Amino acid sequence: PGDWTCPSCGVNVYSTRHACFRCHTPKPAHASAPSASGVRPGDWTCPSCQVNVYASRDKCFRCSLPKPQPATQSWIPPLGGAG
Repeated sequence: PGDWTCPSCGVNVYSTRHACFRCHTPKPAHASAPSASGVRPGDWTCPSCQVNVYASRDKCFRCSLPKPQPATQSWIPPLGGAG
């Protein structure tokens, strides 16, 4: 309780720290705490083992699966013939 999320780089910072250990951004006056479920904005669920992984991580801490990339939408030609 009391831990906060750095607004600059998104890592979890212990409540006792007055600045982010990664990027040294000062603790904001209204630091954002994790939700009751422990999930923060940007966190992702590992598709392999279903654990919550911090947004700042690029692979799952449990199974080492790389963070999935967002799906890109392909161009789909319109249906129907010409003319």
